[in-house]
Amino acid sequence: MSDNDTKQLQSINTRIQSYTGEWGMRHEDEHTESGALIFPWIDQTPLIHEFVQFMYDKKLVVVFVWTEWQEGRDWYALQDESKYDTLDVETILKLLTAVVRNDRFNDGALVRAFESGVFPKILQKLIII
Repeated sequence: MSDNDTKQLQSINTRIQSYTGEWGMRHEDEHTESGALIFPWIDQTPLIHEFVQFMYDKKLVVVFVWTEWQEGRDWYALQDESKYDTLDVETILKLLTAVVRNDRFNDGALVRAFESGVFPKILQKLIII
């Protein structure tokens, strides 16, 4: 990443770390005027959209078979806060990618990752590496 990219990521991180509002809003089933059903969906905050757009624009969404990455599932399942201490850049990008990609199929996965505090901690670790 360029120096400008790094500064942009640091800015996004600073805003994520200090964010105190809701990360998303759940919309329930709705019907259009014609009667068509619109399924529930999660509307993410603009800050999440900015983060995801940055990840894609800077090619930080890495290509790997994230659906079969058991190591990542095991890492997310750990309840030990020291799990963040051993992260390297490659693993961080895989962890971020897995949730970003999963959100396309599991609406709300990104919002839950931010609400749980996991994503802000992973991003903070990326900044200090």
